[in-house]
Amino acid sequence: MHIFKGSKKQVNRNLSNVDTVLNTHLKEYKREIDLTNKAISKTIDEVSTLKEMFLDLNNQITKQEKELDIHRKGYANNILKNFYEDLLDLFELIEDHYEDNPSGDFEKIKKYSSFMIQDIGIEKFMPPINGEVRKLKGINIHPDFTPTDIESQDGTIEKVLKYGFKKVNEDNSVTFIRRATVKIYKFNESKTR
Repeated sequence: MHIFKGSKKQVNRNLSNVDTVLNTHLKEYKREIDLTNKAISKTIDEVSTLKEMFLDLNNQITKQEKELDIHRKGYANNILKNFYEDLLDLFELIEDHYEDNPSGDFEKIKKYSSFMIQDIGIEKFMPPINGEVRKLKGINIHPDFTPTDIESQDGTIEKVLKYGFKKVNEDNSVTFIRRATVKIYKFNESKTR
């Protein structure tokens, strides 16, 4: 007689070997449970490894997406800056032509172009006279300088030769579309000796 289905060991009619058969079956079940536990443990390790790989991959993708966004913004900012420069060239051409040939029609065009530039957030800026150029942004220094005997004037702005244009961005950073050109004082050491 068989105690378990599919068992190869049979129990004697007088049940004298029941304990042996049960021990054999328990050993087989224990072995199967151990094999199953090893398989589960291996699967858990594989899942854990896959989870780590997924998290690493996700972090890499997130990092690359951020870098891509930076490049996209830089590209977009570059295109916008080029557009703004072209627009400013047109604006200055209109201003120059109006100064040479003042007329009512050109005055309207000048006012409209000025309004358009202000409307997109571009504004003229002039660095402060006597401002220290090392502390200012958005300026170009004219190669011609004015000598001075006053040491504290060294590197300060004597006059603004050409105003600049800037745009304040949504994040409050400033983009200098066109730098102001300034003439600076240069301390002349030889005169003080």
